[in-house]
Amino acid sequence: MRQAPLEADFFVRMRPGAWAPRRASSGSGWDLRAVGGHRLAPHTHGLVPTGYSLKLPPGHVVLLCPRQGTPIAPGVRTLNLPAVVGPEDDGELDVVLENRSDRPVTITAGTTLVRLLLLPSGHFFGQASALAGRRREGAGIAGYL
Repeated sequence: MRQAPLEADFFVRMRPGAWAPRRASSGSGWDLRAVGGHRLAPHTHGLVPTGYSLKLPPGHVVLLCPRQGTPIAPGVRTLNLPAVVGPEDDGELDVVLENRSDRPVTITAGTTLVRLLLLPSGHFFGQASALAGRRREGAGIAGYL
């Protein structure tokens, strides 16, 4: 028996007209796109909806990442990325964009915003009784006091 693709159960359309997430290539995750058109004034930021929420499979989380080398528009960048989406986050996925340019920018419907990666989650850490062969000095990431 052939199993249905993960996308059938994973993505939940929240708005009519939302662009379906698409895979750029095998194993690369899914590209999420803007639903509707959005105008960002110069030197401002705003939420751009994707039109989708997620129903995560058990034992998984999602990582939303900026797309390398593919600007959304000149002077526009994503904020608060990468972002982790867990099973408790069941609302529509919005992406925060910042317009760093001196001109207004229009984000058109279908514009690719971010890449979504599905990752296994769970208990990956154990507890060590000691750090063998190391002498602890300093104050961790804060440096030396």
